[in-house]
Amino acid sequence: MQQLNSRNIFLVDGVRALASLLLTGFVLPVFSNSSGLQPKELYALACLLLAFSVYSFTCFGWVSSIRPWMLISIIVANICYGVVSGALIFFHNGLTNGGRASLVSEIVVVIAVVMLELKVYRTHFAS
Repeated sequence: MQQLNSRNIFLVDGVRALASLLLTGFVLPVFSNSSGLQPKELYALACLLLAFSVYSFTCFGWVSSIRPWMLISIIVANICYGVVSGALIFFHNGLTNGGRASLVSEIVVVIAVVMLELKVYRTHFAS
């Protein structure tokens, strides 16, 4: 396995965002009664994930030189997404245990990716 670097970390993030987008935007709305999340709420989260995915794949594939702010941007965006997901867990009325489980699992994955991104940032950009 190739070591993560300042370019391919964007591939990891893009794939993660795309997988989450497919789940959030296409699978979970079918089961919205089981999760307690309304389709419009899931579509709003999916729009964020679409933006993250496009950004990450663009940085991976078309940006010739990765700058530190590019990685910081996606780190901050992912943290904000995790906070929004966490807020839904605590403040959403009608959220079922299945809905909580899906949001918690999403947060765990986001935290893991953010940790990888921070490691890459420290390795490649921190003095």
